Amino acid sequence: IRNIVDDYDVFLLDMWGVMHDGIRPYEGVLEVVKKLKEAGKKLIILSNSSKRRTNSVKMLQKLGFSDDDFDEIITSGEVAHHLLMYLSAGGGEEKSWVPKKIPQAFQNLRHKKSKLSAFCFGSGDGDVEYLNSCG
Repeated sequence: IRNIVDDYDVFLLDMWGVMHDGIRPYEGVLEVVKKLKEAGKKLIILSNSSKRRTNSVKMLQKLGFSDDDFDEIITSGEVAHHLLMYLSAGGGEEKSWVPKKIPQAFQNLRHKKSKLSAFCFGSGDGDVEYLNSCG
């Protein structure tokens, strides 16, 4: 990282297998994150976790990271949740997390007259609550 830090303003990071092993942060990661923040770099986590953002925040805190370490944490579960909220009858206005060009298949769902029904094939932990919170 030392050799490239000045070449970039933003660092996109994955969590599992890059920053930690699920039990502890990899050696030197906490120090590197701190140095990058001190250098004014933006740190954004992109995760393919099916969980919402709050789950990742809790995991990172448990591993010793600070709330201020990351400018944003984006999980596929959070993006999907916002998309489902948008598509559901109670979804309301378009959210910033919703892609500007929603695939036609999803647009067709949004205009259904009956309530949107979805199945979440995730970890099983909190899936029903996840879908119910979408509307």
